[in-house]
Order: sequence, then structure tokens, then C-alpha cells
Amino acid sequence: MNQDYYTELRQLTDMICRKYSADPNVEAAMVTGSVSLGQVDAVSDVDMMLYYRELPSAEIFESIKEEALASGGGIYGYDPDAVGNILTVLSGLNGMIPPGKIKGLALRLDKMAHKPANLAERVQQLWLLPPQEMVPHFYAIVDDLLALVEARTPHISTQPVRERLQLRLEQR
Repeated sequence: MNQDYYTELRQLTDMICRKYSADPNVEAAMVTGSVSLGQVDAVSDVDMMLYYRELPSAEIFESIKEEALASGGGIYGYDPDAVGNILTVLSGLNGMIPPGKIKGLALRLDKMAHKPANLAERVQQLWLLPPQEMVPHFYAIVDDLLALVEARTPHISTQPVRERLQLRLEQR
């Protein structure tokens, strides 16, 4: 590991955390990937997730994204890899660092105690269905995931997510 580069990435991470922790809408920041493990190499970057009390508006998100791009970085959100987000949330609920790739989905899910039923098979089916048939199956997975979040962390409201995804709220 290049200690100087690791130190540089940690300083960048600390600066970003300080900046966003000043926002009262930001609940937490989580560093993932090689920096969190202290295993950086020449192509490492900072992987970080910000947890908002309420998601920022599209305009605020665009300004955050523009600032990150202007600094030479990148940012992802509002157009997520939905399956990756499912695995990321499940990893968080299970106290695991999310994997960087989906191809290890079944292996990773086997290690998780908290997950929607038959998730690996259901996600694989998504890739095989025509888009118009896939959408309701995808929303069923998201609904199951939100129900799991509600059951495991009742202090976190999933209502804004449900409203954003136009899922019907159900009594759990």
C-alpha cells in the first residue's frame, strides 16, 4: 500500500465528511471500498455514501454533482444501479461492506441473515424478463426491501422512498 496516497485519500475523505456533516439534513456518512479497509492502490478512489434525513431536491443534487465533477471526482445518485442499491442496503443492515460488483450476489446473499426471500433468484429473473414484465417484479423486490428496513430499523421512515417510487404504502 502506498501510505502517502492513503493519507491523501483519508484527508480528502475527512474534508468531505466535515463539509457534509455541517448539513443538518445529512444523518451520516459511510466510507466504503479500499480506503475504508486501508487497502489503497494506485487506482483507488474514495467511495462514500451520504445518508440524508430527506433526499435532497434534484436541484441541490445537481449542484453537489457539479461541484464533485469540477474537483475531478464523480458522484452517483438519482439514477442508481437499483440492484446494486438493494445489495448495498442489505450489506448495511448486515454490517457488511458492500461489494463493488453484482456478479457475486448469490455468494454475498448466502452470508446474510436479513434479506428478502429468494432474492438472488428474483434478481436473476429480472435480467431475463422483457422490460414491461420486469417492472412489477423489480417493485416487489424494492417493496420487500423497504419492509425489511422498516422491520429492522423502525426509526427510519421509508415513506419518502415509497412516495418517490410511487409504491403503495402498506401497513406492516
